[in-house]
Amino acid sequence: MGCCSGLAKIFIGIISILLFIIGVAFLAVGGIVAVEFREYADANLFKDAYLWGPVAVAIVLGIFLLLIGVFGFIGICCGKKSLLKLFAGMMILLIILEITAGVLFYVFRDKLEDELQTGIENGILKAYNSSNPDSVTLSALNKLQETLNCCGGNGTIDYTSQGLNVTDACCMTVTTGCAATPANLNTEGCTSALNDLYKRYSNVVFGIAIGFAVLELLALLYACWVAKQDDDDSKFV
Repeated sequence: MGCCSGLAKIFIGIISILLFIIGVAFLAVGGIVAVEFREYADANLFKDAYLWGPVAVAIVLGIFLLLIGVFGFIGICCGKKSLLKLFAGMMILLIILEITAGVLFYVFRDKLEDELQTGIENGILKAYNSSNPDSVTLSALNKLQETLNCCGGNGTIDYTSQGLNVTDACCMTVTTGCAATPANLNTEGCTSALNDLYKRYSNVVFGIAIGFAVLELLALLYACWVAKQDDDDSKFV
């Protein structure tokens, strides 16, 4: 099929391997998030749809990427045009899913921030309920505040406005009784801290996603071109 076809096959093979690796990464991330954030879900700091939804998407997308990678690699290495055509079809679906996921994320990100703020405020009331304190919620709140170096949803006001003492978990360096000194407290709320974390990495992730989408589109075009080189046979050399 010539030099160009050979280079196209090599390119598709490399993209297939990358898709397989990224699929494994998505599965790993989905599993880690499911384990690490389960405590927050049990405490109802996040709505189930906002926590388990992304986890499910990551796992399903990971499996989907694995299959695309396998089909593409076997199709190229073994000369199976049927697998290459399946690879191309799944690649089209993948690009559509990526665009849809990006749009949905930007549409619902503000709502997610509002839900988190509400969840933390309700969590504070549950954790420090004088008649029936919730130990699960207290543990999740403390973990969130210590991990992100934040306090409440909007800062210490989430405690003081409800007549509660600020928790030691809000301290820059957590020690028993540290919250008694205002200078020791983190002033940033956890909602803002999570938003800052998102802004810090979103541009990088977006740039990488755009670059890889271009490679996916090229792989799709090459796969279609290679598969059409010999329409009279189900296998090409």
